[in-house]
Amino acid sequence: MLGMIDSGLSFRASEVSRGISISLSLTKKNNNNKTMNNYYVYMLANKYNNVLYTGVTNDLVRRVYEHKNKFVKGFTYKYNVDKLVYFEQTENSISAIAREKQIKNWGRAKKEFLVNKDNSEWRDLSGEIY
Repeated sequence: MLGMIDSGLSFRASEVSRGISISLSLTKKNNNNKTMNNYYVYMLANKYNNVLYTGVTNDLVRRVYEHKNKFVKGFTYKYNVDKLVYFEQTENSISAIAREKQIKNWGRAKKEFLVNKDNSEWRDLSGEIY
């Protein structure tokens, strides 16, 4: 089932065995009635804030969930990096990937400055995106 929320946002509800699950997958249409996708560049830290990881995704909630539940046995799994400390949104994949590469090329001090600008306590921001 597809429903509408104001401002051209839509959502999907799907039936799952033994119940109904509502999955909010928000999409927005621009003035030409074309779907605008959101892409995110994000930074994760470990609990001591001494390891940083920068990534890009089109579904921040899903991706943070995957990191927190150790679904991918890579860098974040190995170094227990699962605390969302920074994220920004872009409207297309090209700008998101370019921004991810830019941040990955920065030194530690510049990355810390970016996090500190909006999250000086290095709180886990995942509660703000769920």
